[in-house]
Amino acid sequence: WYQRRVREAVVSTQSTGNIHQLISSKKDVAVTPFALQPSPASTAAVREPFSEQELANLCKGVQFYGRCWSLILVKFEFHPSRTPGELRQKYLQIKRHVRPPNHPWTETEMRRLRRGVETFGANWGKILESFTFHKTRTVEQLCDKWLVCGD
Repeated sequence: WYQRRVREAVVSTQSTGNIHQLISSKKDVAVTPFALQPSPASTAAVREPFSEQELANLCKGVQFYGRCWSLILVKFEFHPSRTPGELRQKYLQIKRHVRPPNHPWTETEMRRLRRGVETFGANWGKILESFTFHKTRTVEQLCDKWLVCGD
């Protein structure tokens, strides 16, 4: 009978939406608020797959802003349900499958990188935009190279 009473309590709560009213009206049944909550599977949001436009925006955003996921989310157009964590997760998934070719750094590129850091600080997107580097250089490569070889 206990299970039947709990089922009745759940149905009653779903129809009224007031858990406190339910608990006060069912004094003979030991019902906790946790027993009346829907399971996590029923409340989980359905993930919207990334569109081609969103993938292009993600790549442009990383190229310009680096790994500032919140900033990329605000500056570019994405589905309203997207979170910074989802952008990060998708970018890492893409990055695992596509590796840019590794071209050796020239002395000219190193001078440009130094000049860029002197001028713009750690704004890697601005440095990449303002100076000429090899066409495959990314914001991450500039940052990594500076951390390893910077003055």
